[in-house]
Amino acid sequence: MAISQQIEEPGKAMKFDLEEVESEEAQWYMNLVNIKDSVGSVEALKLKKRDEPQRKPKEQKKAPSSQPSTGSRPQPDTQTSKAVSIEEISDDSEKEEDGDDLIPYEKPDTDPEDSEDDPTLIQRNKPKTPVYIRDLIAALRDTDNVDRYHLGIKTAPSLIRRKIGFGTELAEQVEELALVIVGLQDNYKLQNFHELRLQSMIALLVSQPLKMGRWFTITFFDADLSQAQRSAVLTAIGLSARELAGYGEEDAKSMGLPSLPDTSFPSKKLPEHVQAMYLTDESPIEKLTKRIAQQSLQPLAANAADAITGPNALKVRTFSSRLDVEKRRQQREAQRKKSTLKDLHKVLTEGYFYSLTGRFGMMMTQSAR
Repeated sequence: MAISQQIEEPGKAMKFDLEEVESEEAQWYMNLVNIKDSVGSVEALKLKKRDEPQRKPKEQKKAPSSQPSTGSRPQPDTQTSKAVSIEEISDDSEKEEDGDDLIPYEKPDTDPEDSEDDPTLIQRNKPKTPVYIRDLIAALRDTDNVDRYHLGIKTAPSLIRRKIGFGTELAEQVEELALVIVGLQDNYKLQNFHELRLQSMIALLVSQPLKMGRWFTITFFDADLSQAQRSAVLTAIGLSARELAGYGEEDAKSMGLPSLPDTSFPSKKLPEHVQAMYLTDESPIEKLTKRIAQQSLQPLAANAADAITGPNALKVRTFSSRLDVEKRRQQREAQRKKSTLKDLHKVLTEGYFYSLTGRFGMMMTQSAR
């Protein structure tokens, strides 16, 4: 307020209608801006030094000593000491006044984890979502920590797909991660455990088809696996081959598997309301024009069609136009070609077909012997 009065015009200065502003202490602080302090001269300091009286050091008074007479015994000095007790008196009124200025904190919301009667059962070290492959491997191996184990299984499919093509982290640890995922056990009856494990194996196969196709083939024939694990490995090999061919989304929908996660980074995406405008081939102006035409002209066309063919109640089914059906088919085909691997035939033959047929032939030869 004091600074505002120095800057603003009269009548426009800042002013707060508070009781504290009218206090004597507040007025003292506000008058600080009106103090005009200037540097004094050196002569004033010299005059002040001359005017000060010289102080003489105090002489210590010596107590007169009485010399005893010859032959008389000296009497000892007797000094009386008095004990003084110091008592601290606390003023309750000051405490109450000081306590009025303190604002109490609000009570925190109830934490469901603190609802346990036994404090030893409260879990405060919540596991963090794995961000790196090494953290994912550690989480999948930590079977004693149920929360961390479940979080690792849920995060594995999306994390593996995000790491495809970004650095060498996944390529350096892909075999170790695959060995851990194949050996996962559903000890805690996790929901969608088998689907998540299958999605993780498919993601590993898609990340490096040649290398992991051969690795999973060797694991299927030579590793000591249970029947469920062996079936999961064979299913992952087949579904990963179809995903490389561009049928991943269709297989996920038909089998009820979780949809393929979005592995694109947020920095490469437009805002949602802007991205929706460019998802189709039409420009925003064409899309708006088409919407206005549908809202205005479509009811007129429907009424004209009803006058010729009869009311809508008698129509059993409405067929889409051939152009719309053909356009949707072309979009699906373009999407499938876009997701298809470049050297698909080479990858599938060398990484999948030759490995499976070769191992199967060796198994049949050994069994015949």
